[in-house]
Amino acid sequence: MNTLWKQRQDDQDKAQYQAMDERLRATLEASPWLLGDRFSAADILFVSLLQFARQMLPPHKAYDDWLARANARPALARALVKDSG
Repeated sequence: MNTLWKQRQDDQDKAQYQAMDERLRATLEASPWLLGDRFSAADILFVSLLQFARQMLPPHKAYDDWLARANARPALARALVKDSG
């Protein structure tokens, strides 16, 4: 594999990840959920990933607070009880 191509690809991947992190963080600093004031399927998808792999996003209060809000939802508690029984 061409090392120059790999370095360019790595740099591109890093830039895309940083852009995603910045957009996601800015969104969660401005509103409690990804699509504003209402919890949505987008939150379910991202939060379910974070419940198992919090390290996928850099440490930040906005992410920790978002995960805590989602984990505090009564529907999640009911689903966990249903899954365990």
